[in-house]
This record gives sequence, C-alpha cells and structure tokens, in this order.
Amino acid sequence: MKTVAKDILELFFPHICHGCGVPLLQNEKHLCLTCHYELPLVNEASSLESSLHRILYGRMPLLEGAAFLYFQKGSFVQEILHAFKYEGAQGLCEHMGQLMGMQFNKNGFFNQADYLIPVPLHPKKERKRGYNQAAILAKGMSNATKIPLNTSLIARNQFTESQTKKSRFARWLNVSSVFEVPPEASAQLRDKHIVLIDDVITTGATLEACAKPLIDLGAKISVATLAKAQ
Repeated sequence: MKTVAKDILELFFPHICHGCGVPLLQNEKHLCLTCHYELPLVNEASSLESSLHRILYGRMPLLEGAAFLYFQKGSFVQEILHAFKYEGAQGLCEHMGQLMGMQFNKNGFFNQADYLIPVPLHPKKERKRGYNQAAILAKGMSNATKIPLNTSLIARNQFTESQTKKSRFARWLNVSSVFEVPPEASAQLRDKHIVLIDDVITTGATLEACAKPLIDLGAKISVATLAKAQ
C-alpha cells in the first residue's frame, strides 16, 4: 500500500521526498527538510577505530573505515537505497554521496587518500540498471572531498547472484574471486591510498573481495559506505 500511495503522489507531485514520500517544497531537493534532519548518522569520532574496522577485523588491512548512516529494514534509509538502486534516482544517489563526503570532511576522515574507487558492477548488471550506484555515490563524495574518482583500477569479471538473502559464508563464496585489476592499471596502485566506496555494508564480503587484488598490488585500503546495518 505504501508503494501504491507513493506512485499516486508522484503522479500529481512529480517532486516528492524519496525518504517519506511527501511533496517537496521549492527549496528542497531529493529529501524533505524533516528527512534530512532525521538522517540516522553513524558519526563516529575516529575512522581508525570504527565499527567498519570491527566488521573487517582480521580479514584485510584497513587504514580508515567510515559509514555515513545506520540502516534498518523498513526504515526510510531503506527507501533511499531502494530508490537509487531500483527506481533510477541517480540525482538522489549523487546528493547522498555529497552529504556523505561533507560529513567525512567535517570529521577529518580520508584526508590523505589518493583515489576514490567505487565497487564495480558486472557490465551486464550495469547495462541492465543503466548505472552503478556506487560510482554515482563516489562522484558525489568526490565533489565534496575533492579526492579524485577513478573507475579504471578494478573490474568485476564474473556475473554473480544477488547477495541479499545469502549467509555470510555464502556471500564470501559468491564474490571471492570476481574482481581483478586490469593489467594496464597494476603499476598505478603501489603505495596508493585507495578509498573503496559502496552503498551498504552488511558482512563486508564484497568489500573484502574487492580489496584483495588491490592490496596484492601494493595499495593501502580504506572503506567508506553510505550505510551500515545496525
């Protein structure tokens, strides 16, 4: 019923809040003022001892880690994620990346990073969706932080099933060998500080698998996500 009501509102009010579905005022963009105010910020004091470090502890060497928002099923953060993953809301996605970057700037995170690298989609999935939401998030974050965006240093070489309903071990098996560094990019990675960008972290399997070939070629890895499961 909530989706039907939202569709009806969009028919009469083309610009509605992606968080709660109310019509946006003239000076509001993508989210209403209330949803902006109620964003469930993670806002950890340190990117060196963050909850992302705890999720990835013992699985990869991590310089910094930070998530912007807490995620819970049924929350309006889920509405936001759904909108830019499945409803084509690319403007919202870039906006959230900018907000994420502004918050990380405020907290002094990722100041020494060389590149932002979004976790890549397989080309087949990207063609179907029309874009990679992690790349658009990274574009917004790059605009806010001025850290260069680079999408050419890692590629996804296998098409995989959705991770949504898989166990932690099954998630790892699903993505453990699907990422590779293109041969022409390998020389660019040694001693570079890379920030991997993804929309949401749950078990960390995808980020761990994406980081491995970069680490093997001498890169130093940090991780930033829009949301983390609470």
